[in-house]
This record gives sequence, structure tokens and C-alpha cells, in this order.
Amino acid sequence: MALRKPAPAFRPSIRNAGSLDARALVGSKTASRRRSAMITVAAEKGLPATSATSAAIMLQSTNDLKLALRMDILEVQEAIAEDVWPTEVTVTNAEGKEVLVTLTSRDEAQNLLETLEQRLNQASDLSQQQQLALQDAQSQQAQAMQTISNIMKNQHDTLKAIIQNLRA
Repeated sequence: MALRKPAPAFRPSIRNAGSLDARALVGSKTASRRRSAMITVAAEKGLPATSATSAAIMLQSTNDLKLALRMDILEVQEAIAEDVWPTEVTVTNAEGKEVLVTLTSRDEAQNLLETLEQRLNQASDLSQQQQLALQDAQSQQAQAMQTISNIMKNQHDTLKAIIQNLRA
């Protein structure tokens, strides 16, 4: 029996700078560890550690994970369609690392496919929550900028009035 090995050109590269570290955060259980890790990833990328930046990094990492899971699902579906056992497929584990899995039967492949689809659904739910968090962070940032702008305008108007009073 011949083992099928995935073609290297079949899987797009999902390893952006820091994305594997950030994708591993999806499985983290404590929010404090996730937050400190997001700030570390932001610092490595040279970004300021704002809540909007952290939310954007987490959203990107979840989208990277979803892409990897979709590719894994396609690869397992291909293996099921070919119906040659045993066969090898590359899948992304919970830590965001790619591992080679040997499937010995159609049932085993179906179970793996169901697991991958469940993980994709969970990642999609997480992505929606992260999109809302990003929108909230962006609106708070815009509100802060508007407040700073109003303060600067008031200072300018006050100084302008003082200068006009001195001229009069």
C-alpha cells in the first residue's frame, strides 16, 4: 500500500511573523496569559500595546487558524475521496503547529474531519467575539482622540482670545 504525502504547493503558507505564537493563544485558558502574550507579540512586531492592537492581533491569529483548519478539512476530504488506506495528512494541532497524521481507515478519517469541523466552528465563534472587541476598542480609541482634539482646540481658542485681548 502506498502512502500519500501532501504536495508542498497544496498548502499556502500561514506562517506570518508571530502568527504561530498568536494562534497558540486561541487555546489558552486564562485571559491574563493571553493579554500578556498579545502585548509581547505586538512588541515583537513593533506595534504599540493598545487594546485595539491586541484585539487586531488576536483576530488575525484566529483568522490564520481558521484558514489552516479549512485547508486541513480539504486535505482530509481529499483523502476520504481517494479511499486509499493508510494515508498521511498534515493537520494543525491545538497549539497551532502542523503535524503529520497517518489515517488507517475511512472511519478514522471521518472522525478527524468531524473534529476539525468542530474546531473551525469554535474558531468562527471566537472570531465573531474578537471582531466585536476590535470594534469596541476602535470606538474607544476614536472617542479618546476626539476628546484630545477638543481639548487642544479649547486651548488654542483660549490662547487666541488672550492674544486678541493683549492687542486691544
